[in-house]
Amino acid sequence: MRIPVRSETDAFWLVADSALAVGVAVLVGYLAAPALGVAVLGVIVFPALIWDAAVGEPESRLREAQAVGHRDGVHGQRLVVVVASAIPAEDQLVGKLMRPGSPCKLVIDREPVSNAG
Repeated sequence: MRIPVRSETDAFWLVADSALAVGVAVLVGYLAAPALGVAVLGVIVFPALIWDAAVGEPESRLREAQAVGHRDGVHGQRLVVVVASAIPAEDQLVGKLMRPGSPCKLVIDREPVSNAG
């Protein structure tokens, strides 16, 4: 399942858009008829859900690393994912994480780590 909120900005816009949709639906329901307000909310929310489903999962370096492992058939090998605020040198990674003499594949992601859940 796709996580709709990846940052504080996304959370703000999700709440603002939701409040606007509910506000418009309540106003229409108050001025015209409650059933029409519910219909307006459905007309606003349904296309948003369709769009969210059509967009699909965002690109992720972790998904890419997982796909490489499965595609290359390295299930017998040890796969290591390092999430850190600073990236150590490649020889430090191999020296600390891998067994001596074992082949390893490194996927290094130099993008910042988000604190958003």
